[in-house]
Amino acid sequence: MKSVMKTIFIGLLFLFSLPVLASSEHNPLLSKVMIDQLELSDDSAHNWEAQAWIGNDAQKLWLKTEGERENQHTKNAEFQLLYDKPIAEFWDLQVGWRQDIKPESRNWLTLGVQGLAPYWIESNLALFVGENNRVAVRAKGEYEFLITQRWILIPDVELNAGNVMADLQLGVRLHYLIVREFMPYVGIQWEKTWKPEADESGAVVMGVRMWF
Repeated sequence: MKSVMKTIFIGLLFLFSLPVLASSEHNPLLSKVMIDQLELSDDSAHNWEAQAWIGNDAQKLWLKTEGERENQHTKNAEFQLLYDKPIAEFWDLQVGWRQDIKPESRNWLTLGVQGLAPYWIESNLALFVGENNRVAVRAKGEYEFLITQRWILIPDVELNAGNVMADLQLGVRLHYLIVREFMPYVGIQWEKTWKPEADESGAVVMGVRMWF
């Protein structure tokens, strides 16, 4: 039954998003792929965070993914398929589906907003409603400090909270702009977990941020 509901929902989302694929001379079809984090930490873990969209100024279809691999095994991974509609200047409403691949397979309905908060803080707020009355929220934000025209310092924060998990992640990464679309970086990442059990960890990371 759950797989049927998932198939129906994704089908409706696709049909609802068909106008996104329509283009015209005044509203052309555009696309973008953004790899925000593709990195290796000093504890040999590999992390990724990426998103892509296709659409126009009126509406877009988004795909988001993030996760972590450690010791040749995927520790956690998720994908989101979202319909995006502007609701205010610098803010978009996003609704769709999230699927967790690891550590457990879970499906969630997703409702959120994404945009620029005051002082040009890139923000993402999302509510997830899952199976068995599970509810979770996520808040993410980052800011770009231009040290020079090529050196960019980007601190970020992410808070996750829900029935079965709660964690806070803080990071700061120093990027070097080789070209606009490609920036290697080094930084530090700290994480505090309260659920399912208390834990705290930190790591030095190096990676690349790029888009095309």
